[in-house]
Amino acid sequence: MHRSSVALLLAALGLAGGCRFFEVNPDFVDAGGDEVATDTGADSTTGGSLEGTESTSEASSTEDTTEAESSTESTESTDTDTDTDTMDTTESTDTTESSDTTESTDTETTETETDGSGTGGSFEGMVADAANEMRIDATEVRVADYAAFLDAGPILDLPADCDANQTYVPNDWDAQFNGDQDEPVVWVDWCDAYAFCEWQGKHLCGAVGGGAGSPALLDDLTSEWYRACVGESLTNAYPYGPGHIPGLCNENGDREMDGPLPVGAAPGCEGGLAGLFDMSGNVWEWTNSCDDQEGTCLRRGGGYSTEPSLAACDISSLRTRDYQWKNTGLRCCADPE
Repeated sequence: MHRSSVALLLAALGLAGGCRFFEVNPDFVDAGGDEVATDTGADSTTGGSLEGTESTSEASSTEDTTEAESSTESTESTDTDTDTDTMDTTESTDTTESSDTTESTDTETTETETDGSGTGGSFEGMVADAANEMRIDATEVRVADYAAFLDAGPILDLPADCDANQTYVPNDWDAQFNGDQDEPVVWVDWCDAYAFCEWQGKHLCGAVGGGAGSPALLDDLTSEWYRACVGESLTNAYPYGPGHIPGLCNENGDREMDGPLPVGAAPGCEGGLAGLFDMSGNVWEWTNSCDDQEGTCLRRGGGYSTEPSLAACDISSLRTRDYQWKNTGLRCCADPE
């Protein structure tokens, strides 16, 4: 498609859905191949949507800000029938004898996890939204958490798109493992992130109510990740409020783009739910919102090298499922208690 046609299409979608798009400018690339974005527009601090044109590139790929999730509700019901048999035995002769015989049998049931899912999870440290419609990890997944996953070596039932994923070991793993294990794990691709959350008995953040989100729709309030980021306001541009506040989160402009901080190490970067940290900056986070035709999935939240305007709640980045980078990690969601 000609670039002018793309621009017209993106402009039309932006007007219709209130989403933010930014145009690729190959001049803004840092030495590490990561995006260095320049905000050339004006930030709106009242509606949670930043208007304007932003430029970015990462590893010579296009940063797509199409934001959207779809809501799929799934309900499972299980009926349990219990049969109770009672037998009375009465024998009579010249002398009447009465006997009641009750037999009971204890049956032991052993459940075997055949696919390894749900065996490594702890739901401690998760926070719930006010409506109790979803839960989300309070922090990004740490190196220590991911190391436990690798040690377990689970066999998981993953989507067919992950059939080619032969290992869950991320790039640069030795350096991560031997470094600060409280830092967020990075260099994970989408299938790694999906597998980790399944192993914990949780799921990669998708649609509120269950299922995967879809980047084809423009209603972010159906997204678990976005709903957690904006909190009860439903409109905040950043997890901590309507406008950017320098120094609260680990993002480009606040620090020297020298890497992620240990999870929760920036106490001012809290919100949109109480006890929820680093939803803006530090590392991008994979979500279960994918374009199956293109084979791409959304990352959210921005990273330590992201310009503040691109570390807002309503910004997203499409990447292929096998994409790995030093600023990309994950966090998991779960159904309400």
